[in-house]
Amino acid sequence: MSKTISGSFPICREAEMVVERLVQGFRAERPDILIAPQGAGNSAGNLRSGSDVESAAPSFDARDDGTQDGAIDVSCAVEDDATAHKVRGAVAQCNASAEKVN
Repeated sequence: MSKTISGSFPICREAEMVVERLVQGFRAERPDILIAPQGAGNSAGNLRSGSDVESAAPSFDARDDGTQDGAIDVSCAVEDDATAHKVRGAVAQCNASAEKVN
């Protein structure tokens, strides 16, 4: 029976990390993975990170054009309980703020 494991990530980088872990570590097929902002608009997560954060001098000026308009949801369709268990572990290890199984 097919299940969908979902996680909600406050930082885009964490969402990207779980996708790479699913694809490289568990050989999940990319069409089985959905990445989407929680809200209706585009979002890079709830928290500034990476290139959105001002870094130490000498550096470029800090950017303020990154959209922080809600968390990033990642969902992965799985076919069996063993894979579901692995995917849930990967979602938890990548700092999901919420997790659900459908």
